[in-house]
Amino acid sequence: MSKVWCDGMMRESSEIGYDAFDLGLSTGLGAFETMRADDGLVFALDAHLARLTQGLETLGMPALETLDYAEICEMVLRENELLEGMARLRLTLHAGPGSATQPFSPERNHLLVSASRMHPITGDARVSTTAAARNHLSAFSGVKCISYADSIIVYNQAKKAGYDEVLMPNTAGELCEGATSNVFIIRDGVLITPPLSSGCLPGVTRAILIELCEELSIPLQVESFPYSELETVTEAFLTSSLRNVQAISHIDQRALAGDGDLTTRLKGALEERIRQNIG
Repeated sequence: MSKVWCDGMMRESSEIGYDAFDLGLSTGLGAFETMRADDGLVFALDAHLARLTQGLETLGMPALETLDYAEICEMVLRENELLEGMARLRLTLHAGPGSATQPFSPERNHLLVSASRMHPITGDARVSTTAAARNHLSAFSGVKCISYADSIIVYNQAKKAGYDEVLMPNTAGELCEGATSNVFIIRDGVLITPPLSSGCLPGVTRAILIELCEELSIPLQVESFPYSELETVTEAFLTSSLRNVQAISHIDQRALAGDGDLTTRLKGALEERIRQNIG
């Protein structure tokens, strides 16, 4: 049995229940953040909260309450005996009882913070391609919305086929992101990542990698890339809060460089940034 922070107090996860008119459950109206904690310290918490705030604004929901989220996260980790080692935290805020035509009010929102043990994601990733596309013109494009079924469906299909992740195009035929990650590619020695206008999530780790490229004088192009030209990519990696930097070994059946020079360099720089956070 695990313990979670829900609606202002610690509860057993089995105690949580919502009524039939809950908008989060009936319409998927809400946003969430998945975060990494090392020895009780959450990495880049402020950046996650900023993205969640922006997501709520896009969804037309009330802003986050003024709470000590660091203390809440530490409390959830402590109550679940996860203050040592790596843990996965999930912070979810979704609309409570009401109707889609009623004005939102903060007292009808539900805040849930949960935690579980996690292990480092090791090894290179085999990724597949898909015909399923992100709608980059969607009203919640770029929002880490709890309406996450499209990602889960294509991710599970990839896993069943023996892959670790799937790279998705957008409806304009451009490379967008992984189902659960952002993506950086290298072609002709040039590092490229899709722009936010592609419909990809504004990943926290993605943003840190962009900063690190500037600090390390690594040229990076944030630009659109035709999905049909993935066959020309020679090196690539995935980023997320749980993956950090994960090299891609294969796209479908085609082998890539894996831990090439740029991937290795940026992976090391990110790991150092994380060490500085918990040191």
